Amino acid sequence: YADYVAAIAAVYELPSAVTDGAEDTRLVTSLDLNPATSGIRQGTLHMMRRPWQAFSLQLYADKPRLNLPSGSTSTVAFGPVFCEQDYALLVVTAYGVGSQDAVPGVRLRVVPGVGFAGLVNYQDPTSQEVEVVTGGDGSASLIYLPPDTYGWWLSLSASVSGNTLTLPMAVPVGDIYTALNGWSVLTYQVQNDDPYLGKVGAVVDQGEIAWVATGTAGTVTYRTNGKRVLLSSGSAAIVPVAALDSAGRAIGAAGFNGYVSSLVYSAPLPISSNTGAYFVALAGQAPIILESLDGSLQSNSIVLQFAPPVDASDQDPTDTLMPPTQSSYLLLDDVTGRVNVNRLAGAPIPGFTINQRLS
Repeated sequence: YADYVAAIAAVYELPSAVTDGAEDTRLVTSLDLNPATSGIRQGTLHMMRRPWQAFSLQLYADKPRLNLPSGSTSTVAFGPVFCEQDYALLVVTAYGVGSQDAVPGVRLRVVPGVGFAGLVNYQDPTSQEVEVVTGGDGSASLIYLPPDTYGWWLSLSASVSGNTLTLPMAVPVGDIYTALNGWSVLTYQVQNDDPYLGKVGAVVDQGEIAWVATGTAGTVTYRTNGKRVLLSSGSAAIVPVAALDSAGRAIGAAGFNGYVSSLVYSAPLPISSNTGAYFVALAGQAPIILESLDGSLQSNSIVLQFAPPVDASDQDPTDTLMPPTQSSYLLLDDVTGRVNVNRLAGAPIPGFTINQRLS
């Protein structure tokens, strides 16, 4: 019985200044020379007279570069990323002392910035660590998936006052308004009487979903369930008439600091007996940094800029103005609220869930 460790012995001649005609031997116990798996090594062994470690990390995305407002020169923006059926490929490369010295085997983790939303490699980096390891070419790839809708739930008590909505955090003005595209914000009432999406006084035994609010009112952690209904006039969405910074200065006014803290509308925001909260969707950003596991090395900061929002209403799918949502296959009976009446297993399949050939 023999117990051994497979290894490669590299024998090379020492310089004459060290010793005359002597040889030295190095035993390498962990090495992959298979050109199919060793990346840029291509099955060859490289001997270096210095430590092979990462000194810098470069992070970028496969989206076009975007210009950011002044004062944001330390961050690179990519986009737009659409919140429906889109993704972004992120690539991070670890470099050694030289700019061409790519370093494999570097373990990194994702560090999400303030306001981050979405998934990286199908995991939420705000609630769990997402790790990657650079490959043979010194690079690692990650997939970013945006949320269905980027925005915040707004508490009636802390965020809604007359015709003004106070945002839970200040956002760059470009996420709200641009001179080229106008307003990129949609506002929703969140109703608390829908038995499927959230209802105050729900009869849970009959399959109704109880209305729930979590997080701290007035902050980005606040959220509710319930049915979102777009604020609209006819088929047109109601948009703000002004956006103010923290000092109450409007866009274009002298001293405006470039960040929006509140939105002002032409009339008081409607609040009825079934209004539980508000929801505001906007073209936000997802800031990301990658760092080594010991925190000694960080990449450059990038942000993924979201495209202007599209209507993500939870309105009734039979409404001709609002298309059915992805969750609309599960319908409640309008009278009893029981979920076993208008379900796929309890009634004919709703027509809007069936893919049909267009004639």
